[in-house]
Amino acid sequence: MQEGIDYYITSDGKYVFTEVYLKRRGQCCRLQCRHCPYGSHPNAQPYFSERSEKVAANQQRSKK
Repeated sequence: MQEGIDYYITSDGKYVFTEVYLKRRGQCCRLQCRHCPYGSHPNAQPYFSERSEKVAANQQRSKK
């Protein structure tokens, strides 16, 4: 991967994939990427949201 072609880094340090990279990838990952060329629909749920909810629930249980 090459910075400026496949991704760029925002002023707050986040890596953002470009449309060029996402097209080359060949399919939508449903992570609601900023430059998604596949038109990730508004109801797409981020892949990590379910896992994050489970982790948060487990952390709450362990505090009790």
